[in-house]
Amino acid sequence: PVAPHILDAALATVASRAPRLAAALLPFQREGVAFAIGKDGRALIAHDMGLGKTLQAIAVMAHYAQEWPCLVVVPASMRWPWVDSLETWLDECISPGEINVVRDGNNTAINDPRYKVTVVSYPLLNNASILAQVESQRFQVVVADESHYVKDAKAKRTKALLPVLKRASRCILLSGTPALNRPRDLFTQMDALRPGALGTFTDFAKRYCNARRLPWGWDYNG
Repeated sequence: PVAPHILDAALATVASRAPRLAAALLPFQREGVAFAIGKDGRALIAHDMGLGKTLQAIAVMAHYAQEWPCLVVVPASMRWPWVDSLETWLDECISPGEINVVRDGNNTAINDPRYKVTVVSYPLLNNASILAQVESQRFQVVVADESHYVKDAKAKRTKALLPVLKRASRCILLSGTPALNRPRDLFTQMDALRPGALGTFTDFAKRYCNARRLPWGWDYNG
């Protein structure tokens, strides 16, 4: 458990900016928020479905509001639920007109200073125009919901998002299933949070994935 004095200090800023949100957090959610803040805003929140990962992420966003604009990357179907949650819980420090929802590749408002939060889907990060805007904005607070979407280092969306996550000062990953099938699924997510801390993928695989050299090459599926 997080020490009480650390817990209180971490939640104080959240309470000053989003008092209803701070009051709504359950004890285990308060610990999750304090944990993320204690890790300088770079953490994976991996609670099971229905336990309030979104609420905790929004609380961490509130703590770092002075570093906004914030980027929220989500599955396409989750864009509007996220907007609803932001409008519900951050109404003390954000208005509906300050949320930019990227609906398609024609959106040109990502760098517009009017917006405090941009919500974009993983598929749209594959759009060259959208990605260029995201990169030029250099978001310092980034949330990646269902972060197991970037488990495959070779996937286009992973190549697009990983540099954005690494460059941000605050990076909050959310997933109830960060390792869907194998330990190797964790590497890109961990590397996003702490670039280089686990070495290369090969280093990680040899240590955590029971890597085996076979006649045709290495097997990292353990």
